[in-house]
Amino acid sequence: MGMEGVLADIRKSLAALAPTAQPGASPTPPPGLVAPASSGFPPVHVPEHQAQEQNPSRAHLAAIRFFAKIRNLEGPLNTFTLRQALVGWARSSPGSTDAGRPVTTPLLEKLLKALQVICSSPAEAALFSAAFALAFYGAFRISELVGSSMGDHLGGLQQSDVLVCAGSLSITLRKSKTDQLRKETRITLYAVPGSPVCPVTLTNSYLAVRPTAGSPALFVHPLRGMPFTLPVLGSF
Repeated sequence: MGMEGVLADIRKSLAALAPTAQPGASPTPPPGLVAPASSGFPPVHVPEHQAQEQNPSRAHLAAIRFFAKIRNLEGPLNTFTLRQALVGWARSSPGSTDAGRPVTTPLLEKLLKALQVICSSPAEAALFSAAFALAFYGAFRISELVGSSMGDHLGGLQQSDVLVCAGSLSITLRKSKTDQLRKETRITLYAVPGSPVCPVTLTNSYLAVRPTAGSPALFVHPLRGMPFTLPVLGSF
């Protein structure tokens, strides 16, 4: 019996057990609606962004399990044979590919231009520009750039971790996800002459307006005087 035959048996079983089941095939649900065909169950609404991201087979199976459960029906997918068949079905029905756009140099340039409009001051724009440029050219995780909380004074990059050289930046990464023993890693970023997203130029511009007193963190809001942590980042 092929996969379609197995699924047909599941649908027939549900239709026979469910008191509200109607004979005949149900129409194909529109995008964002998921329901097992010929089951007699109403469709499940799935937000469009979730419908694009999730595996189609998982969405259909979730609908079958859900409506079987609310009608107190014995799980139709719990037999070993069906579970193994459904594993194969899931592999043959991969989810949609990631629609996210990678950050490129032209996209970074547009982002930094937008900062000049949306930030409250040139100093704040310099802070964000330096953070974005370092994240882009250094391929840093957000947890490597900033602390996780206001009390995490030693999290993320510290001002002492960055050494400004002629035409380059030398950055000491004291800890990271892939360096659990904290052996430290030194990363060198070089200047990009003439580029509006040069990490060396943007970092120097930010350091010129960075508060000299207060937190040892590299990224400190020039006006608020607070270290640039994940919660602070989320408040902007």
